[in-house]
Amino acid sequence: MKFYRLISFITLLAILVPTAGAVTDREMEQARTIATQCYLRYANDGSGYLDDVKAASMAELEKSLKAKEKENIKAFKAINLPAGYDKWDKKQLVEFWSVTALNASGLQAKGKAARNRIRAKINAMTVAAPAPAPATEEKPAPQEQPAAQAAQAASADTAAPATVSVPDTAAGVGEQKLEVEDLETAPVRKDDSSTWIYVGILIVLIIIVIALVVYAARTMRENAKPQRPDRPLLTDTPHSGEEIDEIREKFGKTIAAKNEELAKAGEELRAAKERVAMLEENLAAVRSETAGLRKENSDLRAALEEVRQAEAATRKRMAQATAAVTAAAAPARGEAAPRKRSIYLGRVNADGIFVRADRTFNPAHDVYCLETADGLTGSFYVVPDATLAEMALITPVETLGGGCEGTDLADTKGFASIDTEMRGTARFDGRCWRVDRKARIFYR
Repeated sequence: MKFYRLISFITLLAILVPTAGAVTDREMEQARTIATQCYLRYANDGSGYLDDVKAASMAELEKSLKAKEKENIKAFKAINLPAGYDKWDKKQLVEFWSVTALNASGLQAKGKAARNRIRAKINAMTVAAPAPAPATEEKPAPQEQPAAQAAQAASADTAAPATVSVPDTAAGVGEQKLEVEDLETAPVRKDDSSTWIYVGILIVLIIIVIALVVYAARTMRENAKPQRPDRPLLTDTPHSGEEIDEIREKFGKTIAAKNEELAKAGEELRAAKERVAMLEENLAAVRSETAGLRKENSDLRAALEEVRQAEAATRKRMAQATAAVTAAAAPARGEAAPRKRSIYLGRVNADGIFVRADRTFNPAHDVYCLETADGLTGSFYVVPDATLAEMALITPVETLGGGCEGTDLADTKGFASIDTEMRGTARFDGRCWRVDRKARIFYR
């Protein structure tokens, strides 16, 4: 008797338990977590770490968030859950989180682009359809049914389990516990058709077992499939074959364009490197040339200093020679005035100073003859010497320009001698003879 009652309890449980439940709190929490994670992933380009986060609830998700996502999640958490979602089906659940929730104020535009990803991931959830409303018609009590009607009801029950599915939550069983216990305590009548009832119960049990096996096999196949990476791919949203080919073609063109840009950038980089190398070579040459010029300038300065020192020594010797000549020629006290003495001088430099003084004429170095009576002042003229004239007419400006003036000193073509038209005057400044007035000359 207990065995029969157990069989009756299992049969009635399989028949009476509703075929599908409504959206549960756990399913709503799972859908909310999925939508939040997708929104945060799209709202911040630097949130790639979310692709590896597996969270079944908001609390688990928030433990894995970084500072930027903790800030962005505030706006999404402000979305209020709608009332009455326990009567929703999967379509309503998907519509709310992929459309209605994303229209809430305060959300970032980039994050709203995750609507297709949210829709695809929530569609992949297992959400049962809402339970049908209970019938309002009253049924006669089981003890009041005649035996024939009970047999027909049992036969009808044996056909019904073809569409029955085992509930996947303990909540469904709990909701029907009271009703099953009531039926279990109801009196069970035996009649001649009880054998067929047992046969029907056996068939129901066989169908339940088959359904469980099919469900288990399907679950195992789903678990055996490789997990798809949680990232935005082309397969997240349904596409036709033509759309996929078009996307691939566009992607290929984009890759080709990027490769071409990279190649062009590489050519420009190589050309830039060649120009840099050329400029470095030019810079090295300029530096070498600059070093040579600096050395040459230093050498010229040293040579100029030597010339200046030699010129100073020459002036000193000229002064000493002039002083000696003046002292030797000084007349004795009480004697008659001495006659004029002649001193032969070289060319005149840019400062108006005769660069050389000799007691005898030397055509290779001397140009002028200066006559003085007191050794301090005197007049000078160009020495009328053929050798001097020949040399002076080759470089007239350099040789004669410092102490002479004329119509055109540089025009010496066809002339062979130099005559002094008016003597120049000079004075001795204690060290050397200096021009006071240039002599006037002409060529013949």
